[in-house]
Amino acid sequence: MPVVVVADPGAPSANSFATLAEGNAYHEGHPFSAAWDDADIDQKNRVLIMATRMIARAFLWRGVATYPTTQALPFPRYSVLSRYNVVYAPTIIPLELKEATIELARLLLTKDWSAESDTAGLKSLRAGTVALEFDGTQAGKIIPDYIALMIAHLHDGLITSRPTVGTVTR
Repeated sequence: MPVVVVADPGAPSANSFATLAEGNAYHEGHPFSAAWDDADIDQKNRVLIMATRMIARAFLWRGVATYPTTQALPFPRYSVLSRYNVVYAPTIIPLELKEATIELARLLLTKDWSAESDTAGLKSLRAGTVALEFDGTQAGKIIPDYIALMIAHLHDGLITSRPTVGTVTR
């Protein structure tokens, strides 16, 4: 069954930061748009929704949700500054967040970024008499660095599921 993108800021049923029309416009003239251009409408809608889910859950967002008890997504928000230190209107999805979502959506058409990496934590690899060494601390990336940087002014970093180890003194 085809999915429908709901990108209304603050809507209880919102499932995407960006619309299909915005995705299509973003990819006009984009040098790596082939995967997007080749996808059908339903595929594009599905990756926009999945990219939104991944981004929404990956970061510690700045500011406060505009409609904290009803909005489905972390944006819109109050008290969030643009790259130019201007406060965003608390009723919009910032353009950079829409573009980051569209970028990740295109990547999802070519690779499942939500899957666990087979090489996460790999410290070294030797071919002669085969040897692998893992550092045990590196989690696989689900959000590429350049996408995280597109929205760096909107968040305080990635949420990690790795526990922090410390010493408890009594």
